[in-house]
Amino acid sequence: MNVVRLKVLARYQSRQTMYVKDSIIEVTEPEAEFLFRDAPGCFEVAATPRVDEPPADEPPVDEPKLPDEGEGDKPPTGKAPRRPPADKMVKDGDTEIK
Repeated sequence: MNVVRLKVLARYQSRQTMYVKDSIIEVTEPEAEFLFRDAPGCFEVAATPRVDEPPADEPPVDEPKLPDEGEGDKPPTGKAPRRPPADKMVKDGDTEIK
């Protein structure tokens, strides 16, 4: 049997199921015919998604970005930078950098 994608235009509830407004459902052709008869105006045939689009119930996935040229020679380690040696540090009141 062929599968039909329907968009729910209004909340629908029966003894067996419940559909929420604005959701996209997939049902068999006989089920779609029944829903159109049982609740006219509650459903419409949903547009078929393009192959490169994610399914309606899944959020889109961002593609990873490559760093620009010259941007960061090393990957981040997640560690804080190391403290410089004591003889290279500027102390309070010192104006001369050693």
